[in-house]
Amino acid sequence: MGFKLEGEWLPFGLNPCWRICKYTPGGHFGPHYDGAYWKNTSERSLMTLNIYLNGDFEGGTTNFLSENQTLSLTDNMFRASPENILFKVTPQAGTALIFNHMILHEGDVLQSNVKYIMRSDIMFRREVLEIDEKETKALEYLRQAQVLEQNGECEAAASLYRSAFKLCPGLEEAV
Repeated sequence: MGFKLEGEWLPFGLNPCWRICKYTPGGHFGPHYDGAYWKNTSERSLMTLNIYLNGDFEGGTTNFLSENQTLSLTDNMFRASPENILFKVTPQAGTALIFNHMILHEGDVLQSNVKYIMRSDIMFRREVLEIDEKETKALEYLRQAQVLEQNGECEAAASLYRSAFKLCPGLEEAV
């Protein structure tokens, strides 16, 4: 189930950090899992919210992928092989796509025009929290490391990641 995800988690809102993503012809996002945002030990994201802002382009589908595969490198891009694509979502202006962070997916190559999406996370709150002081500190280090990493301070982030994983080894598997 993941690090300290036991208990009942209920949705309560959206991550206040919204991203606007622009893809130009040839742009793509290789196979990946979306990362979780931990506000604190009892509030975190578990699902992705993508809102498609336009649809006047070709390509650029969101593809959900089989977990059991070897990625292929084609035209200097890591992509899933066609036989490993389980489902394709063709973006249309104004539509939203919600899915679990732990589903492997990719943004396929955009063929023409420009594609815009708006992205955030659906936040969940744990109803009952049972976490010790060491785990709380490890999660705080993790949150700080994620902020530092986003700001390009990778060396400081790496130090905090190491501290978090030393305090709570199970956390490394969950990130």
